[in-house]
Amino acid sequence: MAKSHDDKRTRTRKKADPDRTDGVVYHKSTKWETNLKVDEIYGRLTKGQSRTRIVQDCTKAWGCAPRQVDTYIKRAREMLDADCNMQRPALLAECLAGIRDIRESAERRGQHQVALNAVRLMTELVGLSD
Repeated sequence: MAKSHDDKRTRTRKKADPDRTDGVVYHKSTKWETNLKVDEIYGRLTKGQSRTRIVQDCTKAWGCAPRQVDTYIKRAREMLDADCNMQRPALLAECLAGIRDIRESAERRGQHQVALNAVRLMTELVGLSD
């Protein structure tokens, strides 16, 4: 029997739910699919969507139970907590890298005032300004 050359991310696993009397088979998400779902919920949480709205939209889109979506929400909230607990040096480095990208982009476009403002902000962040 020849092996399939399908990408791991596209393969799905199906399992019979022992709690269902109708014998319906449900889709068991792969690790990759689960991470994608958690990332989507993370984005929704950062935009301020309510839990109810997230559960309704995700159960409809993914065909999973509300309890499963709650598990995804829990993992997304753990990611949010980790992001909020960043140490000052790590946050400063991330901010400086973002501002550096903005400055470089502004310079390429000839937006010198934007580039200058980015430099000013960088000096304020590191404490070099008055």
